[in-house]
Amino acid sequence: MPGLQLENRSLGAGYQSFAETVVGRIAALAPVPDPHDFGVDFYALPRKPLPGKAETAIELCGVQVKGGDQDEVTYGGRRPNHEWKHYQVEWLRDLDVPLYIAAVDRDFTEVRLYSTTPVIGVFIRAGLPLQITCTLGAPAFDEDASISEPHYEQVDAVPGSDGRRWTCDLGAPFLLLRLPDLRDEATRTRLFDVFVAWIRSDRVAQMYLHQHVPWHMLPLKYRTNQFPTAFQEWLFWNVTPGATVGGLERHLAPPIAALVQHLIGQQDAAALGLWVPVLKWLDSHGNLTPMGQAAIREVANKGLVAP
Repeated sequence: MPGLQLENRSLGAGYQSFAETVVGRIAALAPVPDPHDFGVDFYALPRKPLPGKAETAIELCGVQVKGGDQDEVTYGGRRPNHEWKHYQVEWLRDLDVPLYIAAVDRDFTEVRLYSTTPVIGVFIRAGLPLQITCTLGAPAFDEDASISEPHYEQVDAVPGSDGRRWTCDLGAPFLLLRLPDLRDEATRTRLFDVFVAWIRSDRVAQMYLHQHVPWHMLPLKYRTNQFPTAFQEWLFWNVTPGATVGGLERHLAPPIAALVQHLIGQQDAAALGLWVPVLKWLDSHGNLTPMGQAAIREVANKGLVAP
């Protein structure tokens, strides 16, 4: 309506503009126009200094801006009419780049960056959760922070979901950025290094999720604006008799077929004796492409492994 705008809309735009200004001191940004904004407010590529007063951009992540001292962000759940907002958790699960929450305080003095990668532990265990509430912790400068294990409340049965409300701790912000601090080149370089380290770690975790690898690594000890000092591994498995991990098997087949082909070239009969049975097992589950099946036949034809 001409001459009228909702206050929350302009305030939200202010939070996003401030976040872009601050994060833009250490990263190249690609803001997402409002008609195309489905959750990522801008993409960020950390800016790496080069000799000769030059720079380049490396890595990539998405950033979702929240303002007003929020201490939690919820995805999914149900509307007042009981409709399940499944598209929110599906969107979060299917992202192809790490997603970070940029929390801007009410006074527009700082931006706190939180990694959403801990939700991967929920997706591995739950498939498609009914709801995930991510909690945002306070900065940790003087003592180590850690990320606690997700927990849930069983609510009700909703077709397609696990019927649970999950709470996922995102821990302390891994970066806290203030414009005055970013005037110093050495500080910008140090924070750039921390930013890149988190993106690379989170990208591996996200890649494994998409490849159905039930493995997850989280920082066990870290402090805001510093590198993590310890990590904790999480590995999950299904004890249900007869359960398969079809997605994992399909993703394992190509690299194992490539390894077997390499071992054929090396004529390493001992190693082939270990890996060809694995390849045959994958084939018995219908997970091998013609290239993998050809590798099995080539081993047999050359007599490198006893039938």
